[in-house]
Amino acid sequence: MLKLLNYLKLYKIESILGPLFKLIEACFELAIPLVMANMIELGIYKQNLEYIIRQGFLMLTLGFLGLLFSITAQFFSAKAAIGMATRIREDLFAHIMRFSFKTQDKNEPATLITRLTQDVNQVQNCVNMCLRLLLRSPFIVFGAMLMAFYVDANNAIIFAIIIPLLFVIVLGIIFLTIPFHAKVQKETDNLILKVHENITGIRVVRAFARQMQERAEFKKTNEELSIQQITAGKVVAFMNPITYCLINIGLIIILYQGALKIELGFMTQGALVALINYMSQILVELIKMASLIIYIAKAISSADRIESIFCIDPDSGSANVQHTELDVLERGATVNMNSILLDQVSFCYPGEKKKTLDSISFSAVKGEMIGIAGSMGMGKTTLLHLIAGFYSPTGGNITILDDSNHPILEVDLQKNTAFVFQETALFEGTIRENLNFGKQTIPEDKLLRALELSVANEFVEKMPDGIISHLSKMGKNLSGGQKQRLAIARALVKDSPIYILDDSFSALDYITELKVRRNLKEIAKDKIIFVASQRISSLMEMDKILVLEQGKCVGFDHHDKLLLQCQTYRELCQYQGVQEEVNQKA
Repeated sequence: MLKLLNYLKLYKIESILGPLFKLIEACFELAIPLVMANMIELGIYKQNLEYIIRQGFLMLTLGFLGLLFSITAQFFSAKAAIGMATRIREDLFAHIMRFSFKTQDKNEPATLITRLTQDVNQVQNCVNMCLRLLLRSPFIVFGAMLMAFYVDANNAIIFAIIIPLLFVIVLGIIFLTIPFHAKVQKETDNLILKVHENITGIRVVRAFARQMQERAEFKKTNEELSIQQITAGKVVAFMNPITYCLINIGLIIILYQGALKIELGFMTQGALVALINYMSQILVELIKMASLIIYIAKAISSADRIESIFCIDPDSGSANVQHTELDVLERGATVNMNSILLDQVSFCYPGEKKKTLDSISFSAVKGEMIGIAGSMGMGKTTLLHLIAGFYSPTGGNITILDDSNHPILEVDLQKNTAFVFQETALFEGTIRENLNFGKQTIPEDKLLRALELSVANEFVEKMPDGIISHLSKMGKNLSGGQKQRLAIARALVKDSPIYILDDSFSALDYITELKVRRNLKEIAKDKIIFVASQRISSLMEMDKILVLEQGKCVGFDHHDKLLLQCQTYRELCQYQGVQEEVNQKA
């Protein structure tokens, strides 16, 4: 919590003015019982109408001024709290966006969303309340006690007994509720995760008729959250009854002693009314403090969760590169690479014992198109993620070589790679905006050329607004094949030395796919292109094909040679109907 409060340094003036105006308003509030006591003793008791009117006007003036100062304090407090929360969200979001794939795998999206929204809101509300009440409420409580001693020292002793007791109770409840609120936040993460999974996978849930099972699991998660919230609520619920009981006991004692003293002439009626008003002020402020304590307990738990995300090392996730005495390139620079060398590269996902990839070794030279074949789950996508720098190998090295075949150090592979994922991700906006994504303004002719190479121009030109046609979120107003062609066009716009297409032809018909592959062949002269596909027909014309089985390389050669030498590749061809060519090669 203390680390996050450093953000308040950006709002020093507001953080000072907010509590200051609240304290001034509290002074006006403490003066009102004295004015009322004087009105009773010198006005009502002596039937002095002019004095009553004058004191009444003074009370209205104090109340109006208190209202103005209170509104001003609220303005500055809200400005500081909201500004602080905005900065925290911005920095937290920027920090999360720097996470590597490896780091993202360790942190569920649900918990990141909760911490960006609900947890930051808890901190914001707490800061807002603290700036308004953290000084004001104790000031009113102790100020009312001092004013009570000023009015009648003997009767005010009860204040000195009750107030410390109430503070002990309040602090005790704080320490009791903090662990419960931490559990509530954890269960909230689980609930958001469950909702997120069901909404994103609602079509799959319906397709497999799992509505009843998912409802049961959601109900269970929701009930667990309810149990934690009810438990925390029960602990907090003790605060108000105990506060009311102690305050009312104090009021009874004050009324009893005051009545005796008034009857004996040792105390005036105005003084008794002032004492009762001060006790009522203490009651109101303690109720406010009870609410503040709840906010603080929740905020401490939320702040710890936010700080735990800030403490995570984003991890660059770039591939291991062989070290030489060559100069290190500036981070993020585009390199003039000649080839990529993978030397005994292995990879194991965090928390898993079995290697997804094991001792993969091969090289790809500029101008080559490398196909990656294998059944589902053999490690094709993982290998492409390593080449793109999304993950670091757990064993071996990925080396980038220049035109002189010398290794280049500290290459930002993500900067030098254009990646087309299995699941096409388009954004709401125009086609031009999607093609420009991640770049500054790109010349029109370059965008049109990318559309032509990806064969996306065939449908873009037929759209009413052409390249400025609007796409809905995730490109839902396009077919699967159209989305894939636009994703390929966006990658081509990047003009990187490495292109990676992960099963990016799956939604294309064979004629369109053939056109795209031939166009890619044209631009492959100064590029290295990797293509992973389930369809052998998409890979047959590649310069070389890497065959994966159980995470290991079982073949790396031309299509013709693989048919003769690689049993796994030959079986893949047979399963996919490339039977005649297999028989001829055999």
